[in-house]
Amino acid sequence: MESSATHPPSFSSIDRVNFRSRVLAGHFRTPRHDQTNLLETSACLNYSPPELSERIDFDTSEFRKLMDGHNLQDRDWLFGLMMQSNLYCPRERGGRVFVSPDYNQTMEQQRESTMKRIDYLREKGVFEGWLTGKGPESELRKLALLEVMSIYDHSLAIKVGVHFFLWGGAVQFFGTKPHHDKWLRDTEKYLLKGCFAMTELGHGSNVRGIETVATYDSKANEFVINTPCELAQKYWIGGAYR
Repeated sequence: MESSATHPPSFSSIDRVNFRSRVLAGHFRTPRHDQTNLLETSACLNYSPPELSERIDFDTSEFRKLMDGHNLQDRDWLFGLMMQSNLYCPRERGGRVFVSPDYNQTMEQQRESTMKRIDYLREKGVFEGWLTGKGPESELRKLALLEVMSIYDHSLAIKVGVHFFLWGGAVQFFGTKPHHDKWLRDTEKYLLKGCFAMTELGHGSNVRGIETVATYDSKANEFVINTPCELAQKYWIGGAYR
């Protein structure tokens, strides 16, 4: 027996709007209205790296090799590019330069800043070979640079990841040579911007919970897409909110 919570019955147009609104609301954190002080000090924002004041008694370069593992020069190169641009908000503390996003910006400003940062990296050749490169060396370099972006700002890494790994990866691994010739180089140069429609109304990014089924019809040489219920509708693009 099918549950009406998962497979809703026939609704009027008003009921259908209310139903969708309730489901969508479940994907967002409900703000607490009982807070008297909406602005409060965050310990994370006041964190002071210990290397500014404490003496370190071990070889940090060896520890860094252990933690990062590979492509150390490529990582340093990317950090260096960030430190050279005001887009990455470089700050000098204790004789060292640190980069971090400006979290006082509005959501719209942060989105605009993210795209400007991506364009800066593109101009500097950071994405060269991310989709057209061959071999494990190219893959390791790409993963190392993505880790650096994640350390800087998760929004930057998600935006880049959706473009290259989801959209670009779909073309790279599911496409054939004509698709590669047509789209991979332009995607790598950001002449073509990609997205990845994965999320359904009934859940977030739970890929295993996707209800839409694609069945290949060998006689017609085509895929038949079946969306069995309203909760299986594609409703937004993963990573688009970043």
